[in-house]
Amino acid sequence: MQLNELEPSNRNMVLTHIVRARSFLQIEDTAMFLSNMKHALEIADENGLKSLSYNAASNLLDFYSSIEDYDMAFHYGRLQYALKDSLDRNRSLSRLSQLQMLYQIEKEEQERKLNEQRKEFISGIIILTLIIGLILLVFIVFRYRVNAHLSKLKNEKLENELYAQQKDLAANVMSLMKKNEMLSEINEKLIKIRKELKSEDAKKKIANIAFEIENNTQDKSWEEFEIRFKQVHTDFYTKLMDLYPGLTSNEIRLCAFLKLNLTTKEISSITGQSPRSLEVARYRLRKKLNISSSSTNLTTLINNI
Repeated sequence: MQLNELEPSNRNMVLTHIVRARSFLQIEDTAMFLSNMKHALEIADENGLKSLSYNAASNLLDFYSSIEDYDMAFHYGRLQYALKDSLDRNRSLSRLSQLQMLYQIEKEEQERKLNEQRKEFISGIIILTLIIGLILLVFIVFRYRVNAHLSKLKNEKLENELYAQQKDLAANVMSLMKKNEMLSEINEKLIKIRKELKSEDAKKKIANIAFEIENNTQDKSWEEFEIRFKQVHTDFYTKLMDLYPGLTSNEIRLCAFLKLNLTTKEISSITGQSPRSLEVARYRLRKKLNISSSSTNLTTLINNI
């Protein structure tokens, strides 16, 4: 391949380096400016492209003069002078080459600017899209947090209300236990008084009073307890009857007491039943609830309803 066949490619390469060098100089990247401009000069010298060598040398001369590096400026000034002297001998051809070079440089500069403008436009679109996306994301996150906060406040309110109801129920249970214990003591005293009386009529009246106290106390205690219990555990009876429709009223009552984790002694105090009777009732309830394994805890099963 002949040199003249390679010249257009080499010329374009030199022009590319010159354009790049000028671009880097505009952004004050002096290292890349010198690298590209010296490379352009080297390629131009190797391929006899004197007009481009002159251009590169001229740019280097201007640069070193601007930074007051006079040794290098003198070097490239002398090189520029030598190239100019050679170019003057072929003025017409040199002029044409120079015009072509300038045209090519300006064309590439325009293309570079157009590419930069295109990139800036695309970057602007991307940035605008990202900003809109970010705004939407912030809005979604803000809305989610507001809803989460409202939900948290609602749950806290419900928990506080439930806690207050449970506390009130516990207080009611304790009150019933104390009241029943007191009435039980009164009954025992009445029984003692009855034994000391000689009149059968008086004994009968005392017995009737003790009987009425016991029956009325149990009924009223259960009514008060059930009202409080339903306020706290609203769906318990419904779920219990759906699962075990064959339970009696006494068994349902026992389940309610077990739901509150009351001991046999505490249930006995409220209902007036003996601990032995309650143990029998618990045994029968286990059978009704189909609990065959001894490892299954009755109270745990009821608490899961």
